[in-house]
Amino acid sequence: SPLIEEIAKSLPTWTVFDRLKSPAQGFAIGAISGAAFGLVESLLVSATPDSGWATTLLVRGASTMMHIMSASLTGWGIGRFRMTRRWLPLIEMYVAAMALHGLWNGSVVAITIGTVRSTAAPGRVDLPAMLLIYVGAAMLLLLCVAIPVAMWMINARLRASEQPVPPASASRAEESSAAVSELPSVPAPSESTIYH
Repeated sequence: SPLIEEIAKSLPTWTVFDRLKSPAQGFAIGAISGAAFGLVESLLVSATPDSGWATTLLVRGASTMMHIMSASLTGWGIGRFRMTRRWLPLIEMYVAAMALHGLWNGSVVAITIGTVRSTAAPGRVDLPAMLLIYVGAAMLLLLCVAIPVAMWMINARLRASEQPVPPASASRAEESSAAVSELPSVPAPSESTIYH
């Protein structure tokens, strides 16, 4: 699933590859692609309301955050590849996105297996089941905290690396004309000062 989904989520960034002007643009387009993917996936999963609908929406919201982060990583890699034509950063970002997605899915699977084990044997404590549930839940909680922090840090880094060009304003044009008018006037050369 992470392999297929991360490649699919990166397709919108590849479609604008020739227009990317910085890694930051790739990062932003990837984030938008991940948000759209998460929204569609969440709508499909939660289309039929049931007794656990509110929980499903909460989990899907957190899952969408993971999709945004992983797709922004691949977008960042694509943007870096566009600027440098180096394959290694691109591959690293794809691997990082797939690892994040795999860690998320693995945590959910651990919780599910633990829950199934604990309900299959009611009345007794199943230590491996409890361990799977707690470790999976702790990992998801850690990811839910780490992902927004990582997004903020990467965004700050990309904003700092961008060098915006200040827009030309009317006040700058006025300053330039004022500076020219303050230059000392040079008299026009007379015929006597012209050498043949």
